[in-house]
Amino acid sequence: MNGNEYFLDTNIIVYLLDGNEKIAEILCNTQPVISFINELELLSKKDLTVITKNELKEFIKDCEVVGINDEIKNLVVSIRNNTSLKLSDAIIAASAIWKGCPLFTADVAFKNINGLDAVIFTA
Repeated sequence: MNGNEYFLDTNIIVYLLDGNEKIAEILCNTQPVISFINELELLSKKDLTVITKNELKEFIKDCEVVGINDEIKNLVVSIRNNTSLKLSDAIIAASAIWKGCPLFTADVAFKNINGLDAVIFTA
């Protein structure tokens, strides 16, 4: 793991782009890593303005975007067999495990996933 990388959950990205200074401070001088699932969730949100969509696209350009591979698929299956996570969340968790980055999230559902270093944000 690169100590300067955080795998970001979609909720953290939304808070960051909404101007959360605490998150901005935590992520200062780090390389954001996201899943293709985060990208799809963000860009397919209903009622996005053109400006917001462009801000999202600019943010995504600054991120390393992790696609899917066989190792991630196997991790997803294992996570889904052992938890009640939604498929999209299981893909994000598996991608963070595969990448070796802590997952920065506000969702406590990620807290007890075997092999996942989850950093839970509380306001």
